[in-house]
Amino acid sequence: MMYKLALLFIMILVFTVWGGVLLVKGPSGNYTAAVINGTLVVDGQSIPLPQKVSWYFNGSYTVYGIYYGNPQCLLSLWPDRPEFYITCTVGTDIAIVVLKDPKAKIICRDKNNILTPTTATQHLEMYRTRSLYVECKSNFSATVSTPSLLIAVMAGATAASMSLFVALSVLLLRRALKEEH
Repeated sequence: MMYKLALLFIMILVFTVWGGVLLVKGPSGNYTAAVINGTLVVDGQSIPLPQKVSWYFNGSYTVYGIYYGNPQCLLSLWPDRPEFYITCTVGTDIAIVVLKDPKAKIICRDKNNILTPTTATQHLEMYRTRSLYVECKSNFSATVSTPSLLIAVMAGATAASMSLFVALSVLLLRRALKEEH
């Protein structure tokens, strides 16, 4: 029984630590970025995130972290290309964090105006604006992978869902201990 208990706690610890890890693969090489307490760690630098962003990616996407202040806004993602747009009915604060291969060229537009990144490194670009419409796309498709499907699911988990996961784990553990006695 002690073995099962130790294994459960190790799994909880691994999912908590790996929950914010993103691995990006591209022709320029692979790199890892981590989100820890609202800070993005990439290229050995710690960069505070503007807000709590939600991460979006698939096998062909450059990784996008997206935040918009108005929950009534509509986010549209393409499942097969690194592109998205946000439409809102009222002017809304929008923040975009892009993790990318160094060869990828990111273009973000606010209607017809091209946005200039507030932060730019070889693997990262950040954009902030207040707008009704923003569109971003990458002209090069870096691919994203995670160590396993389960960790990919956990990488997009919010703090609330991680808390729920921990609470359910504790309840299952208590139930297992109760059945044993």
